[in-house]
Amino acid sequence: MLSVDFRELRTDEAYLTALKAEIGDDLDRFNADGVPEVLSKYLGSSIRVVDGDG
Repeated sequence: MLSVDFRELRTDEAYLTALKAEIGDDLDRFNADGVPEVLSKYLGSSIRVVDGDG
């Protein structure tokens, strides 16, 4: 039996910018050298930036 599961973070540009800033302020918590590493490790390619209309 095969199973597929997909999740994504849908956000606008302002929220993504704020998220990146918060991650950058606390990289030690994520045991990472940079924000892109954290985003890749925890969210992979599952970030979708949408405009205000979603």
